[in-house]
Amino acid sequence: FTVIGVMAPKGQVFGIDFDDLVIIPVASAMEVFNRPGVMEIHVTYNPDVPVDSVVSSVRRLLMSRHDREDFTITTQKESLSTLDSVLNMLTFAVAALGAVSIVVGAIGILTIMIIAVAERTSEIGLLKALGATHSQVMALFIAEAGLVAFLGGLGGIMLAFLASRGMAIWFAALPVKTSWPYVLLAEVVSVLVGVIAGVVPARNAARMEPVQALRAE
Repeated sequence: FTVIGVMAPKGQVFGIDFDDLVIIPVASAMEVFNRPGVMEIHVTYNPDVPVDSVVSSVRRLLMSRHDREDFTITTQKESLSTLDSVLNMLTFAVAALGAVSIVVGAIGILTIMIIAVAERTSEIGLLKALGATHSQVMALFIAEAGLVAFLGGLGGIMLAFLASRGMAIWFAALPVKTSWPYVLLAEVVSVLVGVIAGVVPARNAARMEPVQALRAE
């Protein structure tokens, strides 16, 4: 073949390198690759022309050549709509997994704080006997729950970052990157979930009677 032109760089889309393409005549391609026909045709048209008119014209032309409708015409709008549906399903699945993770994390922190309150009953009684107020005891345990959630969220972020780096190394063509605003949002949500989960144990600790708490072993 004789090269008659070079296309402008287009980059990669979903791992497909559009700069690594060679365009040759259809008849030549069918002969070189021993194909009886083509499987796909891309049609470009003037943007000012209504797409329905283009689809009708293409359908009439193919019908006149095939004598039957043994083909499917898909417009760019339909392709994008299908892609949007797939991405929406993926987004919903990821959101569902995230919601389950939040619930599991909240239950875990709630359990940890209930155990912590039960094991430190005498300490709580001593604090209240020394003059600690209801709000101070609550703030102490809520802060502890928030710290546990903060450390847990930080560990999760580190694991996610390592996983994304690994995917970027193993699948170089896949556009994987870390969005730091979402990372910060994830950590904030983690801390909020921890604080909310720690409210009930903290309230139970703050309501303890000093004398009864000091008698506990």
